[in-house]
Amino acid sequence: MLRWPEEANARLLAMGVRTLGELLRLPRAGFAKRFGPAPLADLDRLLGRRADPRRRLARRERYRGPCRSRS
Repeated sequence: MLRWPEEANARLLAMGVRTLGELLRLPRAGFAKRFGPAPLADLDRLLGRRADPRRRLARRERYRGPCRSRS
């Protein structure tokens, strides 16, 4: 779900963390110390604790080519 590197996922599995719920029960300070601030920020965005700004979706112009009759 979070698309973290395989190494991070393997470390979590080695710690016995198999679900997102188990991950969220870990102490934040310890998690950040072991995995760094970026994965902690990912979790915060996932939970809505931190803004997740994204580029605005631009609508494509519609194609207005010649009409063909359906026969």
